[in-house]
Amino acid sequence: SFNQTKFEQLPNEIIVETFDYLEGTDLLFAFHNINYRINKLLQSYYRYRFNFQHIKKSKFDHILQQQKQQQIKSEQIQSLTLVEGDDTCGQLTLLLSLSLIKYYYEHLQSLSLYYMNNDQIAFILSNLYLFQKLTHLNVHTPPGSVNGTEEWLVEPHIISSNITYKYNQLKLQILTTSFSTSSTIEYLTIDHYDIHQLEQLFSKLPKLKYFSCRYLHLTESNSQIQFNQQFRNILHLKIQLKPNIKFDHIQLVLKNLPQLKCLELIAYENEREQFIDACQWEILINTYLKQLKKFKFLFFIYRTRKLNHEILKPFTNDFWLYEKKWFVVCDYHIYNKYTFLYTTPYINTQFDLIPSETFETNSTLPLSCLSNIYINVNKLKVSFHTPIPSNRYYSNVKSLTLGHIENNQTTYDELNNFVQLSIINHAQIEYDISVDLFSNIIINGHNLCSLKISYHRLSQLTNNFTNKTLCSHLNEKIKKLNLTRTHYTLSINHIKNLCFLFSNLEQLIFRIKFKHDLPFILEELKHLFYIRIQCYGIIEQDIDDIRQWLSETNKNFFCTTTDYININIWIN
Repeated sequence: SFNQTKFEQLPNEIIVETFDYLEGTDLLFAFHNINYRINKLLQSYYRYRFNFQHIKKSKFDHILQQQKQQQIKSEQIQSLTLVEGDDTCGQLTLLLSLSLIKYYYEHLQSLSLYYMNNDQIAFILSNLYLFQKLTHLNVHTPPGSVNGTEEWLVEPHIISSNITYKYNQLKLQILTTSFSTSSTIEYLTIDHYDIHQLEQLFSKLPKLKYFSCRYLHLTESNSQIQFNQQFRNILHLKIQLKPNIKFDHIQLVLKNLPQLKCLELIAYENEREQFIDACQWEILINTYLKQLKKFKFLFFIYRTRKLNHEILKPFTNDFWLYEKKWFVVCDYHIYNKYTFLYTTPYINTQFDLIPSETFETNSTLPLSCLSNIYINVNKLKVSFHTPIPSNRYYSNVKSLTLGHIENNQTTYDELNNFVQLSIINHAQIEYDISVDLFSNIIINGHNLCSLKISYHRLSQLTNNFTNKTLCSHLNEKIKKLNLTRTHYTLSINHIKNLCFLFSNLEQLIFRIKFKHDLPFILEELKHLFYIRIQCYGIIEQDIDDIRQWLSETNKNFFCTTTDYININIWIN
């Protein structure tokens, strides 16, 4: 007979190794207080990685309480991710109010901050020198931030060790005077940088191996680029170019990176069409980039005069197909006159097919081999004019947006042959689709937990919420519901329907007519930990009234507002 081994019978070394595969919050909630031995292993574990993105406030409060009571010691925490997002607003504020931020100063190695405001970023960066072992820092700023953070990056003591800077949605210049030539930074990621300053930046970072820039731009279009120094330490370059960067500019940089092993490049082609010139790339690589093993690119060309096969022909010689084994696909969008030229697999995580039948696709690979080249795509938006393309397959999509589907004729099986529907966790319905297609997506979506749809369309697809089978699956699966894709404001009767249908909701985003409807929602939806309400015409007194009601009902909450329209409540 087969003898089963129980988890607690495993040796300590194997149990601790399993801990490494779990995020810190999941680790503690899964194993804490199972037995004395497991508790001792948790107490001696020194690689906790706490990621508080999308976390329930009850769990966040519990972890902070354990830290405050020293049940988790500061030296045990290796990595920390804080998020001031809509659904987790107030994390850093709570840390500061409990005086817990200093708890991480001595031992923390990695710190990631998402969507902090400028004052919060300023506080962290001005105290960055206190983080004695910090090696990685990620700072993601929110959309719409104003410039003003860069001044916090110019203090010499801030740039001390192997730190990654990442600024999203903020046009930010990191002044090269911030870095000393003794800097040990090896991985640097930024959002915006001027190519004029790139040589000076690299010269300040003698140990830099990896550089990523989301938008490399040229401030003065007519000025000459200076890049004469070689940087043999840089092995990986990942950049997206603004349209005013020309091939000659990036070629000047690449000529001075002789040890480069991996190049990832996204560019918007100018009228000279130099980026899509395979011969130029072959000469550059054979002459200056002899160590290059991986070359991934995505080039956007608008209104090119060349046909697909003319663009691809130079990519079919021995250099591309046999020596390097770099294969290329060319998509021509008849609808918007764009041509996309990209290596396989496709390097972006997002792909839009709108409308799908206006594609013309050619490749240096046989078309039968195209089915696996979109493995990196996890966010897909499609609009269909039948038939669905048969030479594509998106096997790793987590977020699917369905645009216009002509005549609602697309069946579930046809769509499933195009994208693996069983693994998506978020569906967004932008136009009318058939009840059959919607029902099958919901019923067969084993990982589906998030839905964005208008209330009117949801009502239609569920036959005014009377389709018991479909409603049962929606109630069981959907934990996050976004109903803001409409100007439709919900009445109290609509809200009652929603509360009945989605009794297991954890996150809700929608519009209401009156602030007085909020108490009913929070009382009915017992599992909610985040709610965003859009209520036009709200004033400061309304927000104070909401906070007062939450306080009087003894609810543990954090509340923020955006432009007196969105009210975000993170609640325990």
